[in-house]
Amino acid sequence: QGMTPLHLEPGDQLIVSTRAGKDTEGIYVYDLKTRKLDPEPLAQTSRFDISQFQVDESQHRAIAVHVLAESYQSVWFTSRMGALQKSLDTNLPGRKNRILCDRCDRNTFYVVHSSSDQHPGEYLLFDAAQGRLMPLSVQRPWIDPATQGKRSFHWIKARDGMPLPLVVTHPAGSTAKDKLPAVMLVHGGPWSRGASTHWSPEAQFLASRGYRVLEPDFRGSTGYGDKHFKAGWKQWGLAMQDDLADAVQWAAGEGLIDPQKVCIYGGSYGGYAALMGPVRPPDTYRCAASLVGVTDIMLMFNSANSDASAEWKRYGMPKMVSDPSADRDL
Repeated sequence: QGMTPLHLEPGDQLIVSTRAGKDTEGIYVYDLKTRKLDPEPLAQTSRFDISQFQVDESQHRAIAVHVLAESYQSVWFTSRMGALQKSLDTNLPGRKNRILCDRCDRNTFYVVHSSSDQHPGEYLLFDAAQGRLMPLSVQRPWIDPATQGKRSFHWIKARDGMPLPLVVTHPAGSTAKDKLPAVMLVHGGPWSRGASTHWSPEAQFLASRGYRVLEPDFRGSTGYGDKHFKAGWKQWGLAMQDDLADAVQWAAGEGLIDPQKVCIYGGSYGGYAALMGPVRPPDTYRCAASLVGVTDIMLMFNSANSDASAEWKRYGMPKMVSDPSADRDL
């Protein structure tokens, strides 16, 4: 069982991230004297990996973990910080409010980043003693949140039963009863986390043109546990592609989209998936658009212009994409 050291606490306690025999990654305490992992995690969920960890610099102790679940969440280990977070969330309802601090538990003033699915974000100064919020700056101030589409998070099932996370952006003014044209927006990587319910420039742009935007975290996407990640190995153009089509079928079944008016678009790996869209399956998409997409997998191995390292070509790609020799037909 692998462990990643994160922070050495006073008293020979090492904070680590590990799966500890479970599917998802969590935050644990490892005792350096006994060389044993505490069986009770500091933080772990059944569906989302947790790896973001924060230390209070004034005390050199763990003070929080930050989780990107359906949206961003902070879990504080002290009652004072937990109360401050609750106060912020009460004063800024419907927002994702992140407290930015180093000497967190002893501060009086805090910088806060606050955003939502419809608001790109703003920075505020929070006076904890007075319970007062003061504006500092706004990101993309020209955007009116009322014109932005709402974003919803769903768990759907792939054809083989695997749970798939899906974020849908609904154009402003639309309802769930409107069968809208749609864009399948495929994230790059592919071994990365895709969408959450935070504001997204690409999704909001497409929604502003009347499209309902589908962003599934197909198998191979990270952040959802080991099974979800490894299920995408050697599945370029295969099950990973099927996951996208299954998301289209789900949205059509829910009456959210017109299945005859769906386009697929993405960049990098997403561009590869977009180009494969009209091929597998051939009747799902009316159009495809690729931004810097991979067009020849073999060139990733043998092109002098490949951005892959020698180690990645030798060890990573043969196992996760395909082996140039053993899997040449694939």
